[in-house]
Amino acid sequence: MIPIMQTVLSNKEGTVHGNCFWTCIASVTHIPLSEFEDYQNEKNWFPLLWDKLIKYEFEYHGGINNLEKILDYKKGIDGYYVVDGESPRGFVRGHSVVFKDGKMVHDPHPENLGLSKIWRAHMIERINNDL
Repeated sequence: MIPIMQTVLSNKEGTVHGNCFWTCIASVTHIPLSEFEDYQNEKNWFPLLWDKLIKYEFEYHGGINNLEKILDYKKGIDGYYVVDGESPRGFVRGHSVVFKDGKMVHDPHPENLGLSKIWRAHMIERINNDL
C-alpha cells in the first residue's frame, strides 16, 4: 500500500465531492490516481472501476456490509482494503479510508479523522493470487 492523499476535498454544501474513494483505490492497487480523474463526477462509475481494475489485473469481488466481517476481513490486496463510512466532518456522501487487519491504516483526508461509523468494505483482490 502506498498512502496517497486526496487531491479534491468535499465541501459542506455538497457541490464538490472529494476523491477519497479513488485515492484509497489508488493507494491499495498502486494504480496512478490520475487514472481515476475522469470518474470523479460520473454517476455510473462502477463499470469504469471494474474495467480499470481488470486492466491492472485486479478484480472486484463485491462489498461487505456486515461490521463483524469487515473487521475480520483478511484478504484484499496484501491485506489492505477500502472501507466507506460516515465522515466525522458530517458530509452526507461519507468518506473512504484504507483498513488492514480490522483497523484503519490510512486516511487520505489531511485531517486524518477516519470514520465515525463504518458502512461497507470493498473486496478487491489480484486476479492472480500467486503474486
